[in-house]
Amino acid sequence: MAMSEELPPSGAATDTLDEIVVRTPTLRRMRNWRRPVLSLIIRLLLSLVVVIVALTIWSSSPTVSLVLTREQAIARAAPDATLHGRLVWTHVDSKLITYREWNGLASFTLGLGYSDPTDGDALVWVVSYDGPMLSVGADSCEWTLLAFAADGRMPRDWRGSECGRGDRPSTFYMLVDRAWLRLDALRDR
Repeated sequence: MAMSEELPPSGAATDTLDEIVVRTPTLRRMRNWRRPVLSLIIRLLLSLVVVIVALTIWSSSPTVSLVLTREQAIARAAPDATLHGRLVWTHVDSKLITYREWNGLASFTLGLGYSDPTDGDALVWVVSYDGPMLSVGADSCEWTLLAFAADGRMPRDWRGSECGRGDRPSTFYMLVDRAWLRLDALRDR
């Protein structure tokens, strides 16, 4: 113990721990360690949330004009789920995602020496539904993912598709719908 820190005389053997802490400068400083640490942890967590939100908005290209709306993408997907003039799909979802996310969702692997020149931040509409993709065959798929170019960084007629049996890929549900992050209402004023 340092020379400048002398313990005050103890009153009785019945002193409580709080009384000893208050009388002892070193213990008094140790008791207050939690406030700065908790404050630091809260600031770090808030900073992390701000960074994640900023990256999500930045990567969603919120100011790039869309060439296709959600409704138009769903309408373009409808012919693939039409059998004898009747739509046979159920549970239809759609999301605006980046081309990079589409590649991850559709599990594409490029051949050796091939590099995809498509801008990974280009936006695509993905329409997901339970039902067949009739261009592949009426009985070959239980779920279908159809993707369409949503902005001018990809050819307007670009289209991607994937289908399979069993449950839809769970990664589709984990993707953020970037349509919620659009600044179209502000830009169009």
